[in-house]
Amino acid sequence: MMSSSTGFQYGISGPYWYAAGACIQVLLFAIVAIHLKRKAPLAHTFLEFVGKRFDEKIIN
Repeated sequence: MMSSSTGFQYGISGPYWYAAGACIQVLLFAIVAIHLKRKAPLAHTFLEFVGKRFDEKIIN
């Protein structure tokens, strides 16, 4: 919805710059995910990672 609104206000370049701003967040999330998978390769959820971090046993 916001991308459409930006396109209406600024023309064809509006959605382009809106998407370009979101790319930074996507790249940062990918980098964090890679680091998390290196530290806890068998974790599938964030709670499993937290359990691994604090050495807690998680019941499957």
